[in-house]
Amino acid sequence: MPDSGEVKEEMQGSQTWRELLGKILQDPRERARIAAELGVNPLTLTRWVNGESSPRSQNLQALLRALPQYRELFFESMPEEFRQLFNEVAVKEDLLQEIPAAFYARIFYAHAELPDAMRSWSICDLIFSRLCSNSTQTV
Repeated sequence: MPDSGEVKEEMQGSQTWRELLGKILQDPRERARIAAELGVNPLTLTRWVNGESSPRSQNLQALLRALPQYRELFFESMPEEFRQLFNEVAVKEDLLQEIPAAFYARIFYAHAELPDAMRSWSICDLIFSRLCSNSTQTV
C-alpha cells in the first residue's frame, strides 16, 4: 500500500472532490473506516462519489475530521456552495481548545472544599472567568 505522501501526490490531479474521495475509497479498509467514522453505509460513500447523492453538512464536517491529511485538497476541489462549510469548520477548530487540567483541579477543589452556600456561586464564577479570558484571547 502506498504511503500517504504518494497518495496525496496522485490526488493532486483530481478535478472534483468526488474524484478525490473516489481515489481514497479505492482501498476497502479505508472505505470501511471512513463509513464507520461517519456513521454511514459504505454504499452512501459510493453514491457521493458517483454523484447520485450529496452529503449533508454534518457528514461533510465528519469527512474532514476523518481525512485531515486531505482537507486542503478537498477545499480546492469543492464547489463554492461547500466552501462556506469549510470556513466554518476551520473557525470552529481554531476556537476549540483543550481545557487545562489545572482548571478542572480548581473546579474540583471548589466543589470539595467550599461550604454549600458558596459552592455554586464560586464554581460559576470560575467558569465565567475562564470563558471571559478565552474570548479576549481569540479576538
